[in-house]
Amino acid sequence: MTNLIRGLVASMSLSMVIAVAIVLPMELIPTRTFATPLNELLEPQSTPQTEWQKALKNWIENLVEYESNGSSTVKVLDWNGKYSYGCLQFQEQTFLGFTKGLKTLPNATDEEIMNFIYDCEYQKLLAFKMIETNYDNWRHWRYSVINRGLGLPPILKAEDYETLK
Repeated sequence: MTNLIRGLVASMSLSMVIAVAIVLPMELIPTRTFATPLNELLEPQSTPQTEWQKALKNWIENLVEYESNGSSTVKVLDWNGKYSYGCLQFQEQTFLGFTKGLKTLPNATDEEIMNFIYDCEYQKLLAFKMIETNYDNWRHWRYSVINRGLGLPPILKAEDYETLK
């Protein structure tokens, strides 16, 4: 019975989950938010790496505005016939592929991963990790970067990159 309730709750919208929370114990309601905001993951001391991380974080915040006007609930049918979701407009294949490849949710099933597709904090973390591991991943947002004028993300100098590892 508990798995049935969890499955039902996992498929509900946030407003429905809040209504159900009155009846169900809170431990049965799945958390759909990434608990650690991106800015809390950055180190406090100032080094070339942390300055780059802060600059990339700011670039991603600007990207959110270019992609979705700051909305985490937007769903758009894109030019390729596929839907893009959330504040950074991830498509399912890209979202699943990078989440698995970067192991940001290491033990999650595809279904569990997709529960995070509208989570803006998680999308920002994923974008950060994507660019941190391969600078060219900014190309997933090339329309905003080039056509709409956001500009390229900050570049970490090669000599500073080694100390990030």
